[in-house]
Amino acid sequence: MFRTTYDSPSQVHARWLLAYLTWRGAICPRDLIVQTATSVIRDVRSAIPQPVAALDTFVVSTELPDTVTAKHAVVYVSKILSDQGILPIIVTAVSQEKMVERIHEAMVDMKVEGYTTVMSDRRVLTKAACVPVSTGSACLLLAALDARFKDIVPNVGMPPAFEEWNAERKPR
Repeated sequence: MFRTTYDSPSQVHARWLLAYLTWRGAICPRDLIVQTATSVIRDVRSAIPQPVAALDTFVVSTELPDTVTAKHAVVYVSKILSDQGILPIIVTAVSQEKMVERIHEAMVDMKVEGYTTVMSDRRVLTKAACVPVSTGSACLLLAALDARFKDIVPNVGMPPAFEEWNAERKPR
């Protein structure tokens, strides 16, 4: 959402997520909301013209070895969380196919049991230590899973994904 060269409908969802997470972090500052690699936070901070102090209110960063590439960083963090019994959701604008490729590469690189150099996309996702979702899907998941959703929505409005979802369900 911070890239000025990146124009996508998912930016609307990403901006709503930033507002939501900022409010969520303010209401429940001790809750773990977002955990990502320190390198990802550095990339976000360098891609935006002004600092987003709100990131510090809801993001916990994890330092990874310098050998971990930027495209694999979130998968490495998800594996760390998965090893702690947490099934992380990776919110991304990266296509499903590209995300499956990144998960596969990272898991092979980490030498995760069951991952081989040749696997079907379905098998990669079935065994993955994370669930990759679009920004719009993440908005809908928050509505279903976050007990604080109804406390935050009056401050940030309903997610744009709701309007899109409702429009798709209306009879024509």
